[in-house]
Amino acid sequence: MPIAKWLCAACGGREVALSHFADTVCGEKVHPDFAAAILKDRGEQYVSKAVRVSHGLGCPRRAAIEESEPYSVDPLDLNPPLTGTAWHAMMESAGPRELCEVEVDGTLGVVYVNGKMDRLRPLTDGELAIEDWKHINDFGVKWINGAPKPEHMVQASLYAELVEQCGNPRPSVGIIWYHSSQSGKAALTSHKFPLLPTHEALAARPYDCDFTVLELLKQAASHYEDGVRWQELPLAGKSIKFGTKTGCDYCSVRSICTEADKGAPF
Repeated sequence: MPIAKWLCAACGGREVALSHFADTVCGEKVHPDFAAAILKDRGEQYVSKAVRVSHGLGCPRRAAIEESEPYSVDPLDLNPPLTGTAWHAMMESAGPRELCEVEVDGTLGVVYVNGKMDRLRPLTDGELAIEDWKHINDFGVKWINGAPKPEHMVQASLYAELVEQCGNPRPSVGIIWYHSSQSGKAALTSHKFPLLPTHEALAARPYDCDFTVLELLKQAASHYEDGVRWQELPLAGKSIKFGTKTGCDYCSVRSICTEADKGAPF
């Protein structure tokens, strides 16, 4: 479901109506057009009742909650994904239409999935590459100088399998383009790598999760295809590690998820 209410920091973090920033003085803290842009972005990305490649790289329970339950969020917390969307749109508008935002589908393991690649690009050396645009904050630039994140390599490799299943030549390499707001060489950092065999990609454990990519996809399929309620899905985000924090620490629907599991939103 779409975002149902905002959390307003200027009002002590309480829930407010979606029109709050247009109707009150708090619109001087969060511009109403910024809030509206977030709602538009969320609405255009919202896809229900389908297993996506991204479900194998995060918490399927979180995705299911976001699609089925009304929830509240501080609009300022969604600035990074909104910035990423803006960069994606800019790149898409400048590239060849048939090779940008390419939709693919097929079976990974035993799960039917669909997805959308950022860019399919024939390189000058004859290789066919899957390119992915990733926006990172300025602090994150120093962490991606050596190699792309393993999860991003896995995602590109799964797309390669789906490209071939759709009757196209199989890409042989992936290129992750990391974009930041810095200028100079830090603005775009690219990493080219050989794509993983599908079985290796499906066996990976994203962010040291307790579950493999294939197991996460099966969890999503159990919800979307078999009717398993999100409340019955594992707490996969709890084992996703970001340093000393977990996926739950960054989850926009954590209170809903935790209340269902423990009876209290904490």
